Amino acid sequence: MTASAPTTASARLASSNHGVMRREPYHGLAAAAAVVYIGGMRSLFPVALACAAALSVLCSAAARANDVELAVSAKVYVGDKPKVTVKIKKDLAKATLDVDGGGGQHARQALGPGAAGSELVFELPQKGTGVVKWKGSLEVEFDDGTSGSMPLSFATEVIGKLDVKVVSERDEIVDNNTVRVTMSRKAGKVDVEVVGDDGDTLANVSQKFSGQAPGTVLKVEWNPKTTAKPFMLRVVAHDPDGIFSPTLEAYVWAFEVPHEEVLFDTGKSEIRPSEEPKLQAALEELNRALKKYARALAISKEQNRLFIFGHTDSVGSPGSNQALSDARARSIATWFLKHGVKLPIHARGFGESMLKVDTPDETDEARNRRADYQVTNQPVSLSGWTRIR
Repeated sequence: MTASAPTTASARLASSNHGVMRREPYHGLAAAAAVVYIGGMRSLFPVALACAAALSVLCSAAARANDVELAVSAKVYVGDKPKVTVKIKKDLAKATLDVDGGGGQHARQALGPGAAGSELVFELPQKGTGVVKWKGSLEVEFDDGTSGSMPLSFATEVIGKLDVKVVSERDEIVDNNTVRVTMSRKAGKVDVEVVGDDGDTLANVSQKFSGQAPGTVLKVEWNPKTTAKPFMLRVVAHDPDGIFSPTLEAYVWAFEVPHEEVLFDTGKSEIRPSEEPKLQAALEELNRALKKYARALAISKEQNRLFIFGHTDSVGSPGSNQALSDARARSIATWFLKHGVKLPIHARGFGESMLKVDTPDETDEARNRRADYQVTNQPVSLSGWTRIR
């Protein structure tokens, strides 16, 4: 008695539901698997195993038993390898996979034994990214002496991970309700959730694209629901095949603490007692802001920090101005530390390198002798900054 080759196959689309926005990083892959069965008779089944994205093909042999089920992980990300999994329905002595994908990509491996209900997993030695078409065979030997052999033909794909980057400046996002991004794969669509500085969702948009090349600058715009300002963006990029990126959280919030400039004695960095009321008023503004934006700050995964920027005019040498502005910034930062500010505090002097009013050298200009106090959760390089707290 022999088993006949299968003459029909049924196909079903693999469905998946991906949320538009999640706080945790995630990615999607429309997994493809092809499944065939080898019956328990000693016979040859001329079955071609075909895999395609989001398609699962089931071929049932007209045999008296389904003793082995074969599945292929047809799409994987870089860092993983496509796999052929043999699901054993009857005690098996050995399974041998022998397939060739060209370009030096050849797999011949024997695994076993395996008990009914267990699995044997063959890893395919696919190199780099892209699609590889494999041809070969699978042979199985069961404990009861029966065996089967199957010619195989299938394709696997290793996919480079989809990365998304925000390339907009903060002002464009905050003032124009627009963000520009780039993707590492062709563009299908970009989802953007905008969280306002009140902690509520300010906008949630999905912009479709038409397969623009990797690296193309893509613009997404939104109409805010309220007058709140953007605090952070959650961005997910999709390629035309349904692959999507981890959620990128981009923080764009910054608060400039209103204050009156502290006046220092010429060439000095010590804060005079008569100037402390100015700092006390600034501290009250800071505390009000932290209370006002508490809901938004609580969801931030980036640390909120207070930065003190020191600046001078162009009188004196650049080197001496740099040192003086740095010392004055540290004095102000230390005052905030001593008066109860719990945020990490960083200070840095910029000398005459960032003049508010352009002047010739050796110009006495009061508007350039200043300090900026900024609270932000934007990730910044701390190189060159002195941490006070």
